[in-house]
Amino acid sequence: MNNGHYNEENRYVVEHEVLSYEVDNHKVLSPVGFMDWAQEMAYQAAEALGFGYSRMDVDHYAWVLSRFHITFPAPPSWRDKVEISTWHKGTRGPFFVRDFMVCDASGKREVLGTSSWIVLNEQTRSMVRMSELPSVVPEGSDSKFVAIDPVAPKLMMPRGSEPSLVKEHVVEYQDLDFIGHTNNVRYVEWSLGCIDTAFLAEHPLRDLQINFVHETHAGEKVGLWLLRQEAEGSQAVFFVEGRLPEGQVAFILRLEF
Repeated sequence: MNNGHYNEENRYVVEHEVLSYEVDNHKVLSPVGFMDWAQEMAYQAAEALGFGYSRMDVDHYAWVLSRFHITFPAPPSWRDKVEISTWHKGTRGPFFVRDFMVCDASGKREVLGTSSWIVLNEQTRSMVRMSELPSVVPEGSDSKFVAIDPVAPKLMMPRGSEPSLVKEHVVEYQDLDFIGHTNNVRYVEWSLGCIDTAFLAEHPLRDLQINFVHETHAGEKVGLWLLRQEAEGSQAVFFVEGRLPEGQVAFILRLEF
């Protein structure tokens, strides 16, 4: 993915051609492909404004994704040329908010997303309060543009539900990011792996929501618990919850098809 630029709306924009390893078996952009884009775009956009990894690492801080909500109204296909953009929208409560959008050449919105971030102290592995942060985000650099409103919601398993343990995954070397915990994209991969392949092949994903609750590390075992619900206007809704052996929830994800 080439480096981008900021436009007059304070959106960081990259032009990109959809590659073969970013699509599914229907040659359509996969949710994992989009999550990879979003991760890199967030790093590039923050770096360009001076509050990316290089600046935050000086104080042993790191941006950590907490929540994400993505919709797929018309995802692009292999070899399509698209415009990917991202921008930060300031703060909402304890979170820094960043939106994303993928458009085709005519401006048609193909994928939309909103994400919520916290800052982690890499030495103590604890969340850094906003009052403790240096003033690294330039004033006036946020955008009023909106991809999804409101912010990504807090998720919970539906009350009274009984999810089933589908599999257990041991965190491996290839699951890790450069901060030393499981890369957020891997949780989406694991969750999709809990759903029947034949179902995924026939039902396009419309909406994805995920909360990252507790970091996981190499060697840890994560139980993947699945719940399927029927929902009006949808083929199905799946919840996947990742749990550590002690019962701690590592993540929870909602997929609507």
